[in-house]
Amino acid sequence: MKDLDYFLKKEDEYNASYNPYEHFIFDEGMSDDDNDPLDFLLRKPFHKYSDGSECYKEETSKFGLTDAERTILSMFYGEMSVYFRDDNYIGMDIPELVKEMMKVLDSVVGKAPATKSKILYRFCKPHDKTDMKVDDIINFKHNLTCTADDWGSKENTYTIRPLPSNQTRAHDLFKIRGTNKEKQVDFLRETSFKVTKIDNLIDNNGDPYKKIYMDEIKKNE
Repeated sequence: MKDLDYFLKKEDEYNASYNPYEHFIFDEGMSDDDNDPLDFLLRKPFHKYSDGSECYKEETSKFGLTDAERTILSMFYGEMSVYFRDDNYIGMDIPELVKEMMKVLDSVVGKAPATKSKILYRFCKPHDKTDMKVDDIINFKHNLTCTADDWGSKENTYTIRPLPSNQTRAHDLFKIRGTNKEKQVDFLRETSFKVTKIDNLIDNNGDPYKKIYMDEIKKNE
């Protein structure tokens, strides 16, 4: 697993070599920036979050987090979480740097205590999969983020029943470092679920939404 120096160096190299004129198509004013999966490095997140995460060093030390893990956790909690999702890179190769980011995040999740929550909730974002059927087996390649709290939101929601704490791949990330009192729980990468029930509902504005019920499936090691 890569250390913090690896990520800082790669970020510096990217910014030093970046030529903005190579990232635009001037015909009809169209930009091809969306085709560059590493353009988030222009915001220098590794430098920003490695500095900012210093104040959490003591808080996270009892979980044995490395500097890279602490930085990655801060990025994941910040505005960078989408870059840790495999489905953010559909139609393109996932860069090696991003694969290393994902490995570090998975290591952080694994260091958090296994959850004892009986039910977890995922209040879906627009890019979350919702076109499911009962008995479908769904595998998430990324670290699926949930919460132990039922917010009662009328929006597409996964209601997940994890395996018992001695078997589940869900870990209480909020116990390493909390954010806004949210009880954030994440599953290790490559966790699978079986869809057991789907409720098709209507919100107060007359818009449809789904409650999708899933059971975590034990992974064969």
